Amino acid sequence: DYRMQQYRVFSALALSYSIRWAAIFIRDYLKRVQTAINSGDLQAAEELPELHASLSGLKAWSTIIAHGHMEDLRKACGGQGFLMSSGMPAIVLNFCDPATVEGEQVIMSLQCSRFLIKSVTQLKNKHEVKGSVKYLLDAPITTLPFNSWPNATPENLVAMFRDRARRQAMRLEERFQASQKRGLSFTDATNETAIHGYKAASCHSAYITISRNLDALNEFVKPKDTNIYNALLNLFQLTALRQIKDDLADWFECLTPHLVDSLTDGIHVLLDNIRPDAVGLVDALGFEDEQLDSTLGRYDGRVYEAIYEQAKLSPLNQSPKMVGWESISKVLDLDFIKAGVGQRACVDSKL
Repeated sequence: DYRMQQYRVFSALALSYSIRWAAIFIRDYLKRVQTAINSGDLQAAEELPELHASLSGLKAWSTIIAHGHMEDLRKACGGQGFLMSSGMPAIVLNFCDPATVEGEQVIMSLQCSRFLIKSVTQLKNKHEVKGSVKYLLDAPITTLPFNSWPNATPENLVAMFRDRARRQAMRLEERFQASQKRGLSFTDATNETAIHGYKAASCHSAYITISRNLDALNEFVKPKDTNIYNALLNLFQLTALRQIKDDLADWFECLTPHLVDSLTDGIHVLLDNIRPDAVGLVDALGFEDEQLDSTLGRYDGRVYEAIYEQAKLSPLNQSPKMVGWESISKVLDLDFIKAGVGQRACVDSKL
């Protein structure tokens, strides 16, 4: 019920669902292309560049942002999050594997940026662009179709991410071409524009995640259960608004100060809406106690009892007196300490 903790925890929860929807999309996309190629459909091979770009971009973007949220959640647990018994350090450390094991993720994202450069170049040369980069055909958004958060539709939010991806891809290609016109090779031009490339790839991946999230809700959830749809729609909107809030400069061309304040108010509304469903949404992910191995994340809710039992297992707590007490007590003024304890004015912790 603490607002700042809600902001951190619910944002991570919402993002986990969004990434899961994107993972389902990319899994099905990969399976469809592989099946088509194996059956002799050579036309499906034309989708391989886009598939590779989407896989690279999503792999880099999702693991980097997810790992950041994991570490933030660990810190949100305070000192308990530092203890191995909480399970949080192990979760954060183990996720270093997907975030780094295939190589530095920022470099991996540049494979996506090369695809974006090629797609923009094809568009300028009057060639067809399709698939996830069809947004390159869109007109730029200079004025949003809503003036306050309550009037923003889910489709409006997707359109904002779509427009940002288009603008960043266009700017990347312009800078890349400018570098080559100065005589830089393809490799050197790619290196010089790597910062812009990483940004464009991240925006492209965020757009895929946001758009596929809403598509999945409308296609699979809404027709079956309105209540579940509304609960998951709150998560979708929080994911979108949190990213907009964190990257406000990306939308300075269409956001006004009033609208920024309104979108921030919308985050507060969503936190209140998510609160009644938060526990159920976490349990729905299906992680069992044995997997989490945590004193904090427990199905029975007996957190303090678990912390106490784990603390008793520490070698430092195996005797009534702390290790080394016999030596320390000889140099301490115990009467002075006892008098100070009796006079202290601070309030005891509720914990």
